[in-house]
Amino acid sequence: MKTKAMITMLVGVAMILTTPLATLGAGPGGSGGGNAGTAAGALYGDLYVIERDGNGEPVLRSQEILGVIYTCQQPLADNCAMLPLNYDKGDFNPELEDACAVQAAFADLLQEVKFGRESVSRAPATVIDKSYAEALKSINLALPNQCKTIDGTTDARAIKLDPAGRITLCLAYETVPVTYAWKAIDAPLENLGLYRAAMKDGCFMPVSEEMVGEEGVRITVTTELSAGAKGYLAASGLGHLVCNGATSVAKPDMLSAAVFLAAGADKTSPVTLDEIINVNNYLGVNKWTYITVRKVKTLTVVYFPFKVSEGGVGTNKWFGYTNGVDACTPGTQERLLTTPNDGVNFAPANVFIFNDEVNGVDLRSVAVTVCRAGLPLQENGSNVVCDTAGSDPVYGTGAGEEGILGCGGANWFAQAAEDARKTIWYLHNWRVPEIAY
Repeated sequence: MKTKAMITMLVGVAMILTTPLATLGAGPGGSGGGNAGTAAGALYGDLYVIERDGNGEPVLRSQEILGVIYTCQQPLADNCAMLPLNYDKGDFNPELEDACAVQAAFADLLQEVKFGRESVSRAPATVIDKSYAEALKSINLALPNQCKTIDGTTDARAIKLDPAGRITLCLAYETVPVTYAWKAIDAPLENLGLYRAAMKDGCFMPVSEEMVGEEGVRITVTTELSAGAKGYLAASGLGHLVCNGATSVAKPDMLSAAVFLAAGADKTSPVTLDEIINVNNYLGVNKWTYITVRKVKTLTVVYFPFKVSEGGVGTNKWFGYTNGVDACTPGTQERLLTTPNDGVNFAPANVFIFNDEVNGVDLRSVAVTVCRAGLPLQENGSNVVCDTAGSDPVYGTGAGEEGILGCGGANWFAQAAEDARKTIWYLHNWRVPEIAY
């Protein structure tokens, strides 16, 4: 079952620090996906890194001052420190100051949430639909027995995963003569469409677009996977992305989704939990309502539960991800450029992706910094990162801290996306230009 978090703000309370949640929506019944409505100005404004629990939900702070309860999100500095709010001051004046705003002396320590290429997630849902349809069309065009394997022989596959986990297609890119090459789906909007499908449906459902046909007649065009594409996906171990019948599956494919998210992100900027949660708000993966009653603004967010069913049935457990097992597998090779001798002249060679001794790049060591209560998340006095399934330190045992999740599944999801992002960055830097486009 999805969990809920509600933020209630009084008129006059600063919205700058509640933007990631409290300004999302078009009104009652909103569900995200680019329909900002009257909240558009704040929705597309500055967003800041805040403290979140292991399901990605904000860890809120409340304080009563002169009979008024102020509930605020907690922004973080880059060293995890909780930035002091105006209502923390002994001389706080609610008539002149916004209770939830960071004190002026610490305002330069605010961290903006960086979206980079994923800023396009703010586009209307129809734009995402169109790009998702383009991705399905590309998948349908893939052909077997046309592209080469790493050793130069003919590859029987039409579809494969590259070392980062991206869907890679054998497509024609020259017509005279017809020439084929592997092409990864790299466009941000197309990957966000695939991400939305994997998170909301667990598979690639058909999508319908309304278009203007001849003589201005509006028609509905539906794009779906072809029978051949479904078979090629299954043959490449991606059969779980094929929907069964007209209805979607119940279990989201989060590992694939993490890769799609990474493929739509900036190659040089880390994927963060705040980025993921806000993208989920924009795409409708998180469901929300935003209403104003008697000048009180109330947002209710139903967060995506980062859980998987054990064996498809039974008690849910957190999504878990193990680097080097679920992805980033040692021994994976790709034909890339190298600098084997003088460090200047390049030469193509088969390279071990996750321990490139030739170019001196090691992608095996990764970490996600998780902040709790102003400090990096700790367990038994040692800093931990959420990259090992089964490890879930709790927030604390104090009043109001019981049940707040430590690693949860959201941090593991962020870890998987960041691992894929780093791998994509590496492949992009060292690809062989003649066959990469």
